Amino acid sequence: MKEDDLTVLIMDALLYSGIWAFVTHRPGAYKHLPLMKGIADILGIIDGGRFLAIEVKGPKARITPEQIEFIDSVNNSGGLGFFAHSLEDVADKVKLKIRL
Repeated sequence: MKEDDLTVLIMDALLYSGIWAFVTHRPGAYKHLPLMKGIADILGIIDGGRFLAIEVKGPKARITPEQIEFIDSVNNSGGLGFFAHSLEDVADKVKLKIRL
């Protein structure tokens, strides 16, 4: 599954489950604008205010040092950050109101 398709699937599941989240990458004409290196693909809020960061990775995608640093920073600050290769990865980390 392509990363963009997986991102849409994960976002649908999060939003359906009542978890506030948004996608950080800029599609279309906004792709040229700079973003913080390593920022996760999906950011959100869970558990009454806990920060959520999900880096979506397709089967052949590589994880960059900046992405590892970002996810580590989120986790070291009390948030929940992780790499997701499937919707099941998200379901394992975040309580979702969907059946897989």
